Amino acid sequence: MRHSFVSPNLVNHRLPVLVAGMAALIFGLSSCETTAPSGSAATASPHSPAAAPNLAEGKRLYYGRCTACHAPEPIADYTQSEWREMVAHMRKRAKLTPPEEASLVAYLMANAPAN
Repeated sequence: MRHSFVSPNLVNHRLPVLVAGMAALIFGLSSCETTAPSGSAATASPHSPAAAPNLAEGKRLYYGRCTACHAPEPIADYTQSEWREMVAHMRKRAKLTPPEEASLVAYLMANAPAN
């Protein structure tokens, strides 16, 4: 004699509910949009408006590239024009691309006192 841990009545009553639930889940997931929105930064060229200076990228560059050779200067110790001059002088040594330079300058301008 074989003993079953699951009652046949229980299976008969829950199976339709399970199938309906799975169908609803599959239908719901299949209707989700999976394409990237048009004009996303991932497909933008470096000269498009979507590639505008990024403050987080500027901060990463400041504390990464600039501090590779010297200690970070307190940003508030220099005016915006002084920072522009320093970046223009150091950009080749830091091997900054034009978009990286724009992000670094944007970060410094957002945190430096006005002239």
